[in-house]
Amino acid sequence: MAKQQFVFSRNLTHDIDCPHCSTRYQFTRTVEVKRDAGGLSQPDDGTVEAAHAELDRLSEGMGGEAVRCPSCRKLGPGMLTNHLLMGVFIVVWIVACLGAALLILWLAAASGALFWMLGLLALAGAGIGAVTLLIWLFGGTVIKGQLPPA
Repeated sequence: MAKQQFVFSRNLTHDIDCPHCSTRYQFTRTVEVKRDAGGLSQPDDGTVEAAHAELDRLSEGMGGEAVRCPSCRKLGPGMLTNHLLMGVFIVVWIVACLGAALLILWLAAASGALFWMLGLLALAGAGIGAVTLLIWLFGGTVIKGQLPPA
């Protein structure tokens, strides 16, 4: 049985001026805080205040979303760094999984033990990383910015 939780959320709209083409666009992100219900049907005042304080903290800044300009398709200010860091993390994951697979398969061949299953799992991890890298490269994880209503 799942634990009951109170969910507090807030939708935030950010206006951005593209530094590349000077288009003004916006994107909306949702911040969410979950609190354990503790058997209550309604949250008490302390839980509500703590959740709203946490939402205020999460609402600061623009978050880590990578949002492309709808006109020139380039990333907005500060977003390129977050996007590239994610790419570096994915590449490190792939290299680590491939290295672990090679080491495990080499140990299996040298010792004759049944390490081959662990090697296959490590290769599967590298495959998952490769698929994630392809999605990252072709923008599947990038939120599309929208032009504001006229």
